[in-house]
Amino acid sequence: ATLYMLQRLKQLPVDIRLLIVITDGESHDDRNGAIKKIIQTTNKHGILIIAAGIGSDRKKVEEEFGEENFINISDLDTMPEQLIRLIKDNIWV
Repeated sequence: ATLYMLQRLKQLPVDIRLLIVITDGESHDDRNGAIKKIIQTTNKHGILIIAAGIGSDRKKVEEEFGEENFINISDLDTMPEQLIRLIKDNIWV
């Protein structure tokens, strides 16, 4: 699903692209660091991938995506502000 969305994002005629993956656990598809390789490749195309961890396995999500591509949104009271800040920091120029 991630690769499908990234292919779609690459086709958009825009300068900045942001993909937020909201998940409650690791993907189990990250053989040989595939997610980190995908992140490196897509960064070259101007696509930023952020994993937003919400469940008890969010530490595994952070390990899978890397600290710089992860936000912890498990506190539902602060989640809206965190997502808005993420968008402001990366999309609004």
